[in-house]
Amino acid sequence: MVGLNAALVRTTESAVTLTHCLVYSRGVSFKLTALFRVDDDGHDDGDDPVTAAIMPIPGRRPDFILGLVLADEARLQAPVGEWPHGPYMVRHIPRAANNSGLTTSLWLTPLPPPGPLAFSVECASLGIEPVAVTIDAAALCDVAGTVPAVWD
Repeated sequence: MVGLNAALVRTTESAVTLTHCLVYSRGVSFKLTALFRVDDDGHDDGDDPVTAAIMPIPGRRPDFILGLVLADEARLQAPVGEWPHGPYMVRHIPRAANNSGLTTSLWLTPLPPPGPLAFSVECASLGIEPVAVTIDAAALCDVAGTVPAVWD
């Protein structure tokens, strides 16, 4: 586990954090948590603005956008559950979501190249302007060199 705890967003209405960085021989995982203050009317009908923004509901694309920019300038950006495949594969593994927030695991493979690794988030419908936090991926690569490979 790498000591990574980053607050991407912290306002009076929302907080988005990136924690629990686990490095493997061929990739890295993170936990992303988004919390929102909401006026709960007691109905869980999916029509509240938070659920509409963060949940992939058939016929409606969420606008809670996560992004990564790697040192080799590869850019990955998509709503929850819709990450593209390419030279890097990032996958959301939703753990819990409701009208007050979301917890998801992110899996990035292969390991990012050494250098800056920027995580970004935005959600216009919830008032979250685009914001990014950058870490040095060299630390992830260094740790990966000490991790026993599970598969060849």
